[in-house]
Amino acid sequence: MADAMVRDLHGYGRRRPLAAWPGAARVAVSFVLNYEEGGERNVLDGDAHAENYLVPEVVGLPPIAGRSRIVEDLFEYGSRAGFWRVLRLFEERGLHFTSWAVGLALKRNPDAGRAMAEAGHEVASHSWRWTDYSGMPEDEERDHIRQTVAAIRDICGAPPLGWYTGRYSPNTRRLVMEETETLYDSDAYNDDLPYWVQVAGKPRLIIPYALDTNDFKFAFSPGWMSGEDFFTYLKAAFDQLHREGEREPKMMSVGLHGRLVGRPAGARQCAGPLHGLRPAARYGMGVPPGGDRAALDAGAPKHQRLTLSGGMTASRPVGHFPPTTRFQGAYKRQKREETMIGCIGRSGPTGEQRRRGLLTTGLSRSSADLQNEQARGRRLFHLHYL
Repeated sequence: MADAMVRDLHGYGRRRPLAAWPGAARVAVSFVLNYEEGGERNVLDGDAHAENYLVPEVVGLPPIAGRSRIVEDLFEYGSRAGFWRVLRLFEERGLHFTSWAVGLALKRNPDAGRAMAEAGHEVASHSWRWTDYSGMPEDEERDHIRQTVAAIRDICGAPPLGWYTGRYSPNTRRLVMEETETLYDSDAYNDDLPYWVQVAGKPRLIIPYALDTNDFKFAFSPGWMSGEDFFTYLKAAFDQLHREGEREPKMMSVGLHGRLVGRPAGARQCAGPLHGLRPAARYGMGVPPGGDRAALDAGAPKHQRLTLSGGMTASRPVGHFPPTTRFQGAYKRQKREETMIGCIGRSGPTGEQRRRGLLTTGLSRSSADLQNEQARGRRLFHLHYL
């Protein structure tokens, strides 16, 4: 029975790949703003009870079989005030985030989606409702996926390229691959680096998320009692990864919510981790409009290279060595700020790179390509390098 379980407890193992982040950075930091307010459980949407998970200021709230105006108010603070406060924090520092955006929440407050897209943030999917999908029938989940893609495309000008359901089902990853243009998902918490898996015979890029470096612990007990608690933990995590990064560069994910860290005291402490980051260290991975989905989904043999339009290429490593990841992109210089926009893909390291498990960075896009891509809003997983 144990042998039938599909789990990978080995990962990269003792031969972890070397991530060649730009500027020889040791840590790639990803900020994620979860946009959920308006998509949570509510009897007005046919749910059996009001939301009782990650409710701000009220820990351990039991299910309320009816409408709860208090819960609605606490969530609405996120969309009415907290979201805009966090958006301003990033704007003031010239930094970007990826948003896990719930489709129904964006539909009910489309100005939030437009504001993120206009500011250059990546609007990825957090599915249609902010709810537990683990037992949802396949047809219903497929319909939710389609509705989410349509909402993000209509509001933000382009469909999502990344996906994070959160409380996902056994079918989620396959359904998302079948129904969307997404190039990665983050329904995983099991590594400090991206990796590849096979889903129905096709390769799927996984960029792990994190729940420890996440403000959602403000809504748990024990959890964060103050913004200072949150900042102290983030600093400890970064310091450890930065120390390890001298030999093995890593990635760090920071999860945020408008209704939690968007409160005044939380936002004040959130400004701390953002303070040391500058636009010169900003990186966003992306694909041009009309990326070659057929090539990406081909399930190619080990040595076959895959090509994305715009000159970005990727291939799969040989042998049993754990799949590594290649980041490719190009620099655009403007007003002495250096922004790197590229793509993350399957890599086929050779020679010394294969021996060391190197994660490489290539420069393959022209400035004109980047300008066109930026104008069309094709953003994919912003990273900040330190």
